[in-house]
Parts: sequence; C-alpha cells; structure tokens
Amino acid sequence: MAQLGAGPIYGAPAITIVQDKRLFVGMLARASYAITDQNGSAIGVIAQVQPDEAKQDRTFSDDGGGLGLSQHFELLDAAGTPYFHVARALRFRSAAKPRFDVTLPNGTPIGHVESEKLVGRITLGLYSGHARIGQLKLGGMRNNVLNLTDASGQKVVDCQRKPPAFSREDAYILTRPYQTPEPLGTLVLAGIIAVDNAFFAQSKASLF
Repeated sequence: MAQLGAGPIYGAPAITIVQDKRLFVGMLARASYAITDQNGSAIGVIAQVQPDEAKQDRTFSDDGGGLGLSQHFELLDAAGTPYFHVARALRFRSAAKPRFDVTLPNGTPIGHVESEKLVGRITLGLYSGHARIGQLKLGGMRNNVLNLTDASGQKVVDCQRKPPAFSREDAYILTRPYQTPEPLGTLVLAGIIAVDNAFFAQSKASLF
C-alpha cells in the first residue's frame, strides 16, 4: 500500500489524468485513466477493478444497506502499488445524487465525495468523516473548469477539463501551487474520478 500524500502523483506541480480506455461491459461503462507529470512521464494509473465480497458489502452498507450493482476504482503508482480505493453504489438514489466512498486498500475510511446539487452547476462536496473539507464545482461555458477549494473557500488546485474533440478521451489537467494537505489531497483526486464517472461517462462509452 502506497503512502497517501507521497510520490509524484501528490507532489508534482502539474499532472494530467486522461482516459486510457472506456468501454461498455453489460450496462455499465468501464474506464481506466493514465496519469502523467508535467514532462509527460507516466507516474500512475486509475483502474476500474472488480471488488471482493467485503468491498461490495461495505459499499452498500455505506449507501444504506441492500443489494445492487457497484463500481470500484483504484489509484496506483507507477509500480502498481495502490494508494486508495473508490466505490460507488449504483441504484436510483445514487443516480440522482452520486456518492463515492474513498478508503485505503485495506478498507480503512478516508472520506467520501458526494453530489450536492440536483440542478444548476455540478457541485460535489469533499468529506472527511462528517466534516466538509472541500468542494469541487464545475464552471465555464462547456463545464471545462473545475474549481477545487478547501473548507474556507480558498482554491487549492487549478484544474481544466479538456473534452474530447476527435477522440473519446477526456483529459483533466491539474496544477498545484503547493502540495495539498491530507486527506484533502486524496479527496481532490477522488473527486476527479467521481465527476468524470458520474457526469461524463455515458456520452463517451465505446464498444471498441
């Protein structure tokens, strides 16, 4: 298990998160993302993974109990060591107000990312325990600016979303004036996974 806040994924002044592939598996879009630094060097990957039974049960326990489908992602460093796990329960309530639970690979909770508005600009709260420690809000004419702020409203990361032009790939370019403290740094990265998966996945799913 990689240490949160350590390594170039957290420390590089700029990183790019770009879709590597997205395809339909049954009714679900499955995605992976490549992570590069400001020089274009590969420093990690976000992979959609198949959960074990314990992670599946915990996902629905966090979402109010019951059964259903879920999606799971892991962020890994360049050596393939996981930093954290992101899980989303897929059912009616989650579709209307998506929630992504963020844990260490061993299941220890870090926090969660949750949609806070059903209409208007896409806004997600970043939570550690019951405390709201940050916010991700989309802006710009094409929802191409992600405003990432801490609990006081101060911007912690500049992020631009580059929608696909001639391909099916979105890219998220993050620049950091300083390293974001934990757990906010991890929840910012989880927020990128959340906003892309919840709001931009279905329009670009590919069978190839």
